[in-house]
Amino acid sequence: MPDMNKVKHYDDKYDFAPGAENFPPMVILAYTYVCNSRCPYCPYTADPTARKKHADARYMSDETFIKIADEAGKHGALLRITGGGEPFLHKNIVKHMRYAVKVGCKVSIITNGSKDVSELIDVVDMIEFSVDAGKEEDYLIARPGLDWSTLNKNVNEAIKKRKKTRIIASIIKQKGIDVDLAQKHWSFVDAVQIRKFLSFNTRQDNSADKSAYLPPEKSIPCPWLWDRILINTKGEFTVCNIDVAFEHKFSSLDKESIAQAWRGPVLEDMRKKHLDGKINEIPICSGCKDLKYRSWKYSYFKLREYANSNHTT
Repeated sequence: MPDMNKVKHYDDKYDFAPGAENFPPMVILAYTYVCNSRCPYCPYTADPTARKKHADARYMSDETFIKIADEAGKHGALLRITGGGEPFLHKNIVKHMRYAVKVGCKVSIITNGSKDVSELIDVVDMIEFSVDAGKEEDYLIARPGLDWSTLNKNVNEAIKKRKKTRIIASIIKQKGIDVDLAQKHWSFVDAVQIRKFLSFNTRQDNSADKSAYLPPEKSIPCPWLWDRILINTKGEFTVCNIDVAFEHKFSSLDKESIAQAWRGPVLEDMRKKHLDGKINEIPICSGCKDLKYRSWKYSYFKLREYANSNHTT
């Protein structure tokens, strides 16, 4: 992995990457609002009302998922299955992911590793385990309610069984966790992602590394406006991972397609304000504590490229 402190994370011009002009390259799904842990850094732990607001749609329906997959598949887009809860608690995850791949989607699943993932090995092209620790004592802090031995068993079995699926371990730089030990412990996977602690504007800052990627004084646009869209279990759109409760939702699949929302007036106006240095005129962006941790040079797509180059069978 590159040394993120040596990467120049911004540029002089900001625009869509080739191919992203008409459709988001990454569609992030809040696939379920059910979880089997209450991790202290999780924004849903900090704001439990976020899940309560989705009590009428705790799991994404077949109809909603198929509608998303059908459109995203035509563009070869990445479905990133995360947010809201633990994806493998959805009873239809295997059926859904097989369908998404069949219709042309790339699929990455982020999981806490508490459940068996074997049915989707070599179906989806990447599984990211949120491990966040390199020893049991740290794991009990980072992932209360989960079992260290189960995580290790499931990751090791995934590595043994896979031929194509890339296996990633993700570690957040948070206080009280030995990140160096964690990186060493999980060094046998395709890539170990060391992530910044994000506050999501809802929780106490527990970051163990507050060095900025984007200089706050430069008012650099947020790259997320140009590379992703988020959809919840109800098929509603929002623009940012920080909006965990979808309080700033701006449309839905019942009203328009993903492509229409992507280049629609709401997101286009937000992009213009970011480019014009008027970020604070946007309610969801005003005072964002995490913008400084974004990067125009390194993204989830770069992680996938690195994992692919380091992939062994």
